[in-house]
Amino acid sequence: MRNLFLIFLFCYVTGKAQDRACVVSEKDSIPLSNVYICLKDRRVIAISDEKGVFSLEKYDSLSLNDTLYFSHINYLHKKLSYGDLIKNRCTVFLIENNRVLEEVSIFSNRHLNRFLHYEILSPLKRGVYSFASVLVDGQIYIVGGSTSCGPFQSNIRSTLFWEKYSNMMYRYDIKQDKWETIRHKFRERAYHTAGYYDGKIFILGGKRLSETRIVDYLDNAIEIYDIKRDTVWTDYTNPHQATLLGSVVYKDNMIVLGGVKKVLQNNEGVYSDEMHLWNLKSGYWYELGKMPIRQAPDAILVDHCIYLIGNSNGGCWSIECYNLLTGAWTNAGHLLYRLGWPSLAYHNDIIYIFEQGVVQTFNIKSRQVRSYMIDLKLKSPALYYFDGKLYILGGFYMGDPSRNVYSIDLKEFDKTEIDYYYNNKR
Repeated sequence: MRNLFLIFLFCYVTGKAQDRACVVSEKDSIPLSNVYICLKDRRVIAISDEKGVFSLEKYDSLSLNDTLYFSHINYLHKKLSYGDLIKNRCTVFLIENNRVLEEVSIFSNRHLNRFLHYEILSPLKRGVYSFASVLVDGQIYIVGGSTSCGPFQSNIRSTLFWEKYSNMMYRYDIKQDKWETIRHKFRERAYHTAGYYDGKIFILGGKRLSETRIVDYLDNAIEIYDIKRDTVWTDYTNPHQATLLGSVVYKDNMIVLGGVKKVLQNNEGVYSDEMHLWNLKSGYWYELGKMPIRQAPDAILVDHCIYLIGNSNGGCWSIECYNLLTGAWTNAGHLLYRLGWPSLAYHNDIIYIFEQGVVQTFNIKSRQVRSYMIDLKLKSPALYYFDGKLYILGGFYMGDPSRNVYSIDLKEFDKTEIDYYYNNKR
C-alpha cells in the first residue's frame, strides 16, 4: 500500500512539473490551435497555440480530480480530469464534428454546437475599441476610440503600456462589406457616445489625453457631422460630461445617462446617476432626474422604454428600465453573467448582450434570460443588428486593439447549446 501511494505521489509531482500539454486531432494527430480550455465554472484558463500547445503553469493549484473542458468550433467538445491528462502524457485527442444538422424533420436528434458560429468580414483600417458608433441605413459609422496597447484591465484608471486615441471616422457598408474613411479629422477621444438624428451624427462625452499622455480630461465638446453635406462643426455646451455614458435618441431628443465622472486614487470610479435631455431642434438641455443606480451603462431604446445594462462598483447583474412616458423606473430582470461594459443590440423583442465570449439574450416580454458561448473574447466592441444578423466590430483582445469584424446569423442561436450556468459569485 505504501509503494502504491509513492507511485501515485510521483505521478502527481511529475504532472505538476509538466505544465505544458498539447491538443491534436484524433484522426490524423494534427495539432489544433484555438482550442479553449475551461474549468467547470466556464472560466477559460488556456488557449492552444498554432502548435496545439497550451500551458497550465499559472494554475498550480489544480488537483488531480479537477475537470478540464476542451472546446473547438469544428470538434466535439471533451472533458478530461487533470489526472487523466497526466496519464495521457499531456496529450488531448479531439474528434472531428462531422454531424450535419437535420433541417427537414423537427423530430430528429440535432447536434447542437457548443459555441455560436460566426463569419469573419472585412477588417477595420486599424484596431480600435471604446469608440462611439451609430447605424444609419445599413451603414455603421465609428468615430474616435482607443488604439492603446497593453494589458487591458477592468479597472478604470489606465494601466496600458502606451495610450493613443483616434481622431478618425470610418463608415462600413454592411451589404458591400466595405470600409471607407471619412475625410474629416475629429477630436482625439475615447469612451464617448454618439447618436443619429435628421441626417446628422452627434458625438459627445468621453475623455481626451494631455500632450504628454499622462493626464486625461473629460471632453466638453460636441461634434456634429452632417452626412449629406459632409461637414463638421463643434458646440461646447454639454452639461453631461462623463466617460462610458449611455445614450439614446428619442423623437427630437438625445437622452444621456450616467457614466464615470472621475477616478479616485484607489482606482475606484465615481459613477454618475445624472440624466439629461438634449432637444436636438432647439439646442436646449434639461435635467431629467436621477437614475436609481449610479452606473456607467450601455443603453438601448425599445419603443418608449430605455433599457440600461452596465457597470457600477462591484459589476452589474441587473437590467434597469426607464419608461419615457411615465418617468417610472423598474427592474426588468437579472443577468446570468456579471458584466462590466457590455455591447447591446435589439431585434424582435430580444436584447442581445455581448461581452468576452458570452452572448446573453433578454426577452423583454417574457423576461427570460439565456446565455450562449462564443469564442470571441473581446472587450469594448460595437454590436449591431441588421437584416437577420448581429455585427461585432473592433474591441480589445489579448493586449491589442482588434481590427476584426464578425457577423452572427440569428439562426445560429437555434443551433447552439443554451448555457444556463449562473456565476457562483452572484
